Amino acid sequence: MQSEKESALIIERSFINFIQKCKKSSDDARVLSETLGKKIIEEEMLNDKIFSGGVFVQIRGLSGNPLFGHSSFHFFNSKNDISMHTYCLSRAFPDKVPKNSSRAQYIFKTKTPSGKDISTLSFIHKTVSSKGIDKLKYMCKEGSLYWLNITKCDFEMVIKAEESFFKSMPYSYGLHYNCNTFVCNVLHRVFKQKVTSNMTSATLLFDKHRQTNNSSCEPSDSCENICQI
Repeated sequence: MQSEKESALIIERSFINFIQKCKKSSDDARVLSETLGKKIIEEEMLNDKIFSGGVFVQIRGLSGNPLFGHSSFHFFNSKNDISMHTYCLSRAFPDKVPKNSSRAQYIFKTKTPSGKDISTLSFIHKTVSSKGIDKLKYMCKEGSLYWLNITKCDFEMVIKAEESFFKSMPYSYGLHYNCNTFVCNVLHRVFKQKVTSNMTSATLLFDKHRQTNNSSCEPSDSCENICQI
């Protein structure tokens, strides 16, 4: 059995580790976005990607200090619908969160003397008008826009996973978890999903090769053309 002191030290180390990761979230998000997709640097490139599927990532968190600057995800459903959908995290008073948006709230303990919650973190999915394209063009010129080659289905799956994590955190984590942390965590989930998918595909391809050729070699053997991902 762990003593109370040992348990407290584990919690303290976990919290410090979480804070240190948060400090790097904006920098990590930029690296992950370029690894998983492309940085949009020209308006012509932006126009090509708007209705080709995939998801746009806005990363504006300051390097080394993600408490400043906003990050979020954007996508379009089809060529016939120029409304832009946005997933983001907002720190706001409960009565200021848009009523027309779906949301998962994380209430952290900032209270009035009467015990009423006065501050929240809200995970928001909202629809923006056609002016959303103008916003993307601005971010393109600013150098803060990226594009991910990911299906809407896979994207929504990792969003739900992060939303579940977001709602289950200890309340004190809310003081450090913000829009930049949210975007970085989602990108980490997408990256893990891609790696797992590639490993599974390579394993299935190897098994098929071994069965076809009655081979007894293992993935570590010299089957370079089969085992490469």
